[in-house]
Amino acid sequence: MKIINKDDCYVQKSDFEYILDTCNNIPNEVFREYVVSLNNPNDFVKINNKVASEYIILSSIPSFEELNNYSISKIDELIFKIKLSIFDSIDNSEEELNSIKEEIKRKDYILKQLLEILKYKYKKSNLNYPNVPLDNKSVSNGVYEAYKSINSGKVLIEIPEDTNLSELENDEFCTVAYNLLMHDEREKNVELNMFYDNGYLVIENVKNKIKKLKYKSSL
Repeated sequence: MKIINKDDCYVQKSDFEYILDTCNNIPNEVFREYVVSLNNPNDFVKINNKVASEYIILSSIPSFEELNNYSISKIDELIFKIKLSIFDSIDNSEEELNSIKEEIKRKDYILKQLLEILKYKYKKSNLNYPNVPLDNKSVSNGVYEAYKSINSGKVLIEIPEDTNLSELENDEFCTVAYNLLMHDEREKNVELNMFYDNGYLVIENVKNKIKKLKYKSSL
């Protein structure tokens, strides 16, 4: 799936393979980005070329935002329908299977994206997602803007130009923003670690694993 953050676009290597298998008139820039991605150890690769990025943003690759907006019941329903459709195709003759091979490949790709977003929702995903905002919900003190990261358990503070980084790291807003944005993932012991990534100050708790509590928040 693709992840879009402002003008930035991230994809998995399997997304490149999907494009190469199913799309026509692919710009050379996309091929170059694919070759570069083969040596990238990350699960999601940032597209650096503007032409390639614009092509992928407009492509049929499902976006994280689109899939994450589905309810778990909706995802389960889609998974069932796709699995049933693929299973029904098996009864076709060999000649018919060859004619719909690309369609089966497309359905299989979509199925894998749905299964991954289901793992993400249940916090069972093994993928390392990029540190970009999960959505537009933020907290601000008038100087800094903080967001929950797509990368589970982390909070991002957008770094304005000419920011004194040491002052930012020691600003109490970091702790306040973390506690506000992570209010549905209460932690008994908190020891915050901070590092920089993608133009954000990333804040995470390194002392204990997050313990989920089921309750309705008033925030």
